[in-house]
Parts: sequence; structure tokens; C-alpha cells
Amino acid sequence: GQRLKESVNINSGLLALGNVISALGDERRKATHVPYRQSKLTRMLQDSLGGNSRTLMVACVSPADASFEESLNTLKYANRARNIKNAPVVNINEETDTMPDAQAAVQEEEIGRLRHALDNMHVQEMQRERELSLESDCMKGEEA
Repeated sequence: GQRLKESVNINSGLLALGNVISALGDERRKATHVPYRQSKLTRMLQDSLGGNSRTLMVACVSPADASFEESLNTLKYANRARNIKNAPVVNINEETDTMPDAQAAVQEEEIGRLRHALDNMHVQEMQRERELSLESDCMKGEEA
């Protein structure tokens, strides 16, 4: 009962994924509707399949004679997926994101400021050590 329902859901999700892959990968069907809403799987993968993403599909096949049909179908499925062409673009929100060059310049400025502060701290530490050394020399001179 439960396993049958689960396998039906998995197969219907894979069928819907196959329909989406066919719609996206077939040049003749480019202008037609892409059925992303047929299953939860295709809704979740919508951005990865036809959106602004780079996507990788791994096809697992077996060299065994008993798995020939399944391996052949997997390779056909992967070949259809290979025909999908996405053109991912870096998303930059002009209002909130800074351009990469401007961001690098800001970071370089911050690094310079921090290095300067660290150098000042080092100089102050050396001055304190010198003062402590002079005080201890004076105390040694007074004791003698």
C-alpha cells in the first residue's frame, strides 16, 4: 500500500521532469508552455532547469545486461537534458549591491586603515617597553 503510493509519486515526478526537460530542450517546442507546475519536483527545480543557473546532471548507468533497457532510457533522458541551454547572468541589485571593483576598492581602503592602526599599536607597545626599561634601570641605579 504505502510503497505503491510512494513509487507512484516518484514516477509521476520523474515523468513531469521529463516533460519539462523535453519542453526546454526541444528547439521546436521553445515557444510552447513549460509544465513546471505538474509536480513539486519540477516546481523546486524551475530556477535550475530553465532559469538563471548553471546546472549539472549526473546519469548513472550499469554495464550489466539485465540493466540494458534502464541504462538506455537513462542515457536518452540525459541527452534530452543536455540540449537545455541556459545563459546564467550575475544578479546585481543596483540599490543594495556595490559593483565588484568598487567593493574591492573599499576593502583595500579598509585593509590600509587596519594596517596603519596595527603599526601605531606596535609603535606604542615599543614606547611602553622602552619606558619600562628606563624605569627599571633607574630603580636599579637608586638601589646601588
